[in-house]
Amino acid sequence: MVPVRNDDHALVLRLRPQALSCWAQLVPLDIELAADKVAVYLREVQASAEVRGLWRQMQAQGLPWKERYTKHARIDWGAAPGAPSTAAPMAMDIVRTAGGSNGWHFQVLKGGLPLVGQAMELISESATQGLWRRTDDQGRVSWPALPSGRWLLRGTQLQRSTDDPTRWDSGFVTLAFEVPARAIQTVNSGKR
Repeated sequence: MVPVRNDDHALVLRLRPQALSCWAQLVPLDIELAADKVAVYLREVQASAEVRGLWRQMQAQGLPWKERYTKHARIDWGAAPGAPSTAAPMAMDIVRTAGGSNGWHFQVLKGGLPLVGQAMELISESATQGLWRRTDDQGRVSWPALPSGRWLLRGTQLQRSTDDPTRWDSGFVTLAFEVPARAIQTVNSGKR
């Protein structure tokens, strides 16, 4: 901390800029969705064709949508663009990776391994719609340029439970981060 002012009424301090990270994995929660809400949910999380097909099979058997849901949340503030982060001790996580001098690069992990083909949405605090991409064969997803502001990268991984075939196990993973004004990256269009 740097003292800015010290008088009879107040000591004003300014924090030195630094990167801060915080994470939490919540206790699993069991939920059941009404049948008419499942299609909306699957659309909202950009569920894979495989998940949708398995759900149609379960519906044909008259099974309800039962899900064990676990949230994994991480906040990284003040990190320099391109600076990699390390994984937190959670079952799912999103880490920043070094991917060159341009862009924002992330890797989605489950059990410490890359989560392949996962739909991920990037949304800013000022946007009404997010940008969707799927992770590659190394669990990576990238965006070439982001304007300054606060951003959220999120995804929901759905799979049939290994111990109860009538239930889904899901992991919801988020990474909140900020793009500082000095880190604005532009895409050169070649026009002047």
